[in-house]
Amino acid sequence: MSETKASVKLFDILAKIVAVLYVLVLAIEIFNGVWPFIKGEHAELILKIFFYTKMYAGLALAGLVVMEFAMGRNFIIKIIILALLAVIVIASFFSDTWGQIVDFVNKTALGK
Repeated sequence: MSETKASVKLFDILAKIVAVLYVLVLAIEIFNGVWPFIKGEHAELILKIFFYTKMYAGLALAGLVVMEFAMGRNFIIKIIILALLAVIVIASFFSDTWGQIVDFVNKTALGK
């Protein structure tokens, strides 16, 4: 098996795992909304974990699917896709850094 096929298979398996986790969390939250069963002293922690799972599972799933797509493409397409993923990750997790990048681009390229 070539390295590309192995990478595609790895991203495919990881994407399936993330998708199943995402669906399970959504289903549990829906059922808990109708028939509350998450109770007790750890309920708030569990619901917070579900919140963050919902928030980042979509991003992780999209990233895995895009990486799976990029594995069979040429170098330029891979660079473009990786750059777009980097922009999304930087903007999502490092908002201060993203603000500095936007300010830098505005000052240098746009002359603002």
